[in-house]
Amino acid sequence: MESIQVSRAKSEELQKLNEQLSRVDDERTRFMVLVTHELRAPISTIYSCLELALSGYAAPEKAAKSWRAPRTERPKCLGSSAIC
Repeated sequence: MESIQVSRAKSEELQKLNEQLSRVDDERTRFMVLVTHELRAPISTIYSCLELALSGYAAPEKAAKSWRAPRTERPKCLGSSAIC
């Protein structure tokens, strides 16, 4: 009889720990989705601007000038929201 009670107590404890682990895993997943989303846009923009500069499409003099220009004067590489 006592072993059944011990077994039930351990089972309940394992169930609680499993629920806690599931919550932590959900939080980790949400964090990774957020970080991935927040980093993808800036990295994509930087990569595209560097790719454009290295391709030789933009003249080096203009590219160097645009990198030193104030943010509002920099050329747009990927549409209206991405600024080099």
